[in-house]
Amino acid sequence: MSNFWSFSQSLKPKILSIKGETHFCFTVAQSKIIAEQLQQKVYADSIVRILQNNTERFKKLLVFKDDIIHRSKTQTSNLNHIANNQKTQINGLELDLKKEKKKGKRRSFFTKVGGVFAIITGILLFK
Repeated sequence: MSNFWSFSQSLKPKILSIKGETHFCFTVAQSKIIAEQLQQKVYADSIVRILQNNTERFKKLLVFKDDIIHRSKTQTSNLNHIANNQKTQINGLELDLKKEKKKGKRRSFFTKVGGVFAIITGILLFK
């Protein structure tokens, strides 16, 4: 944004040459108008600076927010991988447990059959 001065025809100064230097002279009424316009321009420029600072701050906050979102997505993805790995481990352990139960049942069965066989053999031998 560029500011520029524009004065109406009524603000045309008197041009005087004093000791070889050019001077612009305004009346009191013209000076008041110039002061008001200058004050308005200074106020507008300060608003522009404030808005530019706010824009820069918001851009930095946006970058910070995007970084937080990216990190959160990465963390969520990592946690999902961990959960999937844990589910796989649990399924494997459940399978192992089922196999061990089957082995335990077979051992129990063979132990009982062997015990019954030993008792029958003992009875038949002692008769």
